[in-house]
Amino acid sequence: MSKYTTEVRYLCEVEYGTNQSLGFNSINDVITIAAPKVFNFDFPMFDEAYRLPLEIKILRHYYTREICEESVGLWKLRLQDRLNMIMPYYNQLYSSELIQFNPMYDVDLTKESTKDNEGEKTNNESENSQLHETNLDTTVSSNTSSETNNNTTNTTSTSNESSSNNSSTNNSNNKLDKYADTPQGSVVNLEDDSYLTNARSISDSGSETSNGSSSANISSTANSSNGGERSAEINANETVNKTKDNAANKNKIHIGTMTNSEEYFEHLIGKTGKNSNSKLLTEFRETFLNIDKMIIEELSDLFFGLWE
Repeated sequence: MSKYTTEVRYLCEVEYGTNQSLGFNSINDVITIAAPKVFNFDFPMFDEAYRLPLEIKILRHYYTREICEESVGLWKLRLQDRLNMIMPYYNQLYSSELIQFNPMYDVDLTKESTKDNEGEKTNNESENSQLHETNLDTTVSSNTSSETNNNTTNTTSTSNESSSNNSSTNNSNNKLDKYADTPQGSVVNLEDDSYLTNARSISDSGSETSNGSSSANISSTANSSNGGERSAEINANETVNKTKDNAANKNKIHIGTMTNSEEYFEHLIGKTGKNSNSKLLTEFRETFLNIDKMIIEELSDLFFGLWE
């Protein structure tokens, strides 16, 4: 029975809906039903799902203690004010305990970077080729024929024939080759050179010279006596000189845009060996906090501390 003010047990039983004290087996049910009604005010909480478990712990700890105010309403005012002052700090402690890490690792380093480079690329190429072809001194000669008859007749004839042919040809050709590999571009962009993937200037020149000469000597003698004798001699010589020179010069100019992207990622995790495992474990244990107990102790002056 309370002597000076009201016990927390009596407040919980009233909110539970009974006018008589209940035994130990019913305390958890009474506190669970009464907690939302006793704490019928707002205070900051890091997780709403943990609000009721914390309220049950507070009421169970002070279940047989008397409130230190003359009325329940005034006591609730003091309780609300105290929780609103201390809970922002304890909420941060609650959140820090949710961080998961390996206490045996003393290194967890992540490096990540992205670098983009853009620029123009120009490449000049030149190709030179020369072809020289010469065919000299093609000679063809042929000679002879003879016949014998019984009649005697002397006839002699000589014929000289010669011919020459000289020719020279010069060729020159220049052209510009444009190419763009962007299908969304128009033909106008290609003609006014606003964007080109490749551009080539090609020069092609060549010369050809052909010299030819031919000569033929034909001599024939015919003797006829009774049966007769006839002979003929034909000499033919032909010489052809042919020279062909070809030269080609090609210049290629490549113009384009260069884009380069670099990505770098490094994740280093583990133990460097600077600290022993036992030291790391001891330091980890020192971080353990009973935050619920700390909050309950912060509320102790809201209850009477007198015992007979």
